[in-house]
Amino acid sequence: MSKFIEIKENNLLHSINIDFIISVSEDIRNKKTIIYLQNREILTELTLEKVKVLIANASPY
Repeated sequence: MSKFIEIKENNLLHSINIDFIISVSEDIRNKKTIIYLQNREILTELTLEKVKVLIANASPY
């Protein structure tokens, strides 16, 4: 069963299947975290640690 996380940024809600996440990195200079997916990137103001917690606690749809 697929697991998803939801991230809200600038009035957009991203539902992300964690199976499609390739990597996550932090841009310290711009205080952003970048989630790299198979077909796109998502920039978020969440910290890297917060994104890791979301992934670890992802729930199935």
